[in-house]
Amino acid sequence: MSHPSFFKKQRAFTIMELSIALVIVLLLLGATAPFVVRYRGKSSVNTSIEVCKAVIERAGEIAKTAGYPIPKEIKQNGVSDQGATELAEGSDLSLRIRKRLGSGAPLTLVSQKLLSSSTTLSANFQQLGYLDLEADTDISGVFVEFVETSAGDPERVLCTLPIDVNGEFALYGNSSKATVTLGYGHYRRVLELTQRGTVTLERR
Repeated sequence: MSHPSFFKKQRAFTIMELSIALVIVLLLLGATAPFVVRYRGKSSVNTSIEVCKAVIERAGEIAKTAGYPIPKEIKQNGVSDQGATELAEGSDLSLRIRKRLGSGAPLTLVSQKLLSSSTTLSANFQQLGYLDLEADTDISGVFVEFVETSAGDPERVLCTLPIDVNGEFALYGNSSKATVTLGYGHYRRVLELTQRGTVTLERR
């Protein structure tokens, strides 16, 4: 015969106990959320900077294969139209490759890649210039462009990197070196470009 206590109902949780448990869970979530967001931000920077390096190197190979040089004045004097513009808060950053094989030829989009939303990414450019490829149809060659897009606004080219047929870069003011810095908070990754066409990564 079974003991009577065996059939006793288990005591249910009170509203107070459930409330305390819920508060503890919420406190734990609140404590770990900043670490998760920071990790995702750093991961986004690392991925974006690696994509930048790969896209620019690919553009260099396309320039060599296409066999069409950038205009002599740009190769000799660098990009002199104007310097690069920083990414505005609240905008997304894309990287694209375009080419024009011959003066007056159509401008062709080779590829475009969304790097990251600006909610997790900041961008700064040093010694990179800007060319208006739409307006100046005499400019030929292969180009990498950093493009800003925001909801409801037309896209804006932040900077242009022309690549010569031998894979060399044309930088702003004919500088020997340029940098692309992507970051989240205090975390930074730097892409260094030399006029000779080399691309290297640096962590800061």
